[in-house]
Amino acid sequence: MTYCAEASSFLRDNFGKIDIMDQNNSTHDLERIKENLCDSWKNELEAKWHCSLKPDEKLAVYLSANEDCDRSLFKISRVGDPTTEVELHVPSLRALFRGDVKPEKIDKNPPIRYQHIITTFELRWVGLVRNGIVRIPRDIEMHRYYSELRRRPDGKSIDVMHRILWQIWGFMAATMDISEGEYNVILTKLLHSASIFKTSIASANMYANLLGVYQHFLKK
Repeated sequence: MTYCAEASSFLRDNFGKIDIMDQNNSTHDLERIKENLCDSWKNELEAKWHCSLKPDEKLAVYLSANEDCDRSLFKISRVGDPTTEVELHVPSLRALFRGDVKPEKIDKNPPIRYQHIITTFELRWVGLVRNGIVRIPRDIEMHRYYSELRRRPDGKSIDVMHRILWQIWGFMAATMDISEGEYNVILTKLLHSASIFKTSIASANMYANLLGVYQHFLKK
């Protein structure tokens, strides 16, 4: 089970309510810029907006749910100002990993840092499913998605859900310091959780469980 006792306090302290909604077949996800926004994104946004980014500035990120969408395309604007929308291309997830931090061991109680990364990731895809952006994934499908993301981070997308999971990781890697080693360890943990939830070919226990955990932090 990926949820931990720290999740609620982490969400309350860092996000409050997450706003994820459908806008012209796109998902709208808000994320606060931290000082560790990757240099490539920071430099490109500042160049396109002709100004420096503030440490506490917020971005609106649009991830398309269309079948034929280019997953490397991220449409970003300042929150509340759609006229500032610009496009960033992220052709490689690996290119966004930073540092050579050796991952810590993950057991029943992952380190707080990894708990936060897992919570941030799960909160986003669960919110997108809950709001009908993508259909409810079966456990066997989540197991396959996690397996593919771990073995081949930049492999060809299987379907819309797999592509959106890739985009969520891309956005997280651009706004959080995550090394490739840490990514691999976390995906191994998620893959193990998917194995536990998978009770039949049609089961969707992972989504049902995580929705129960995160529903109070998702705006309707």
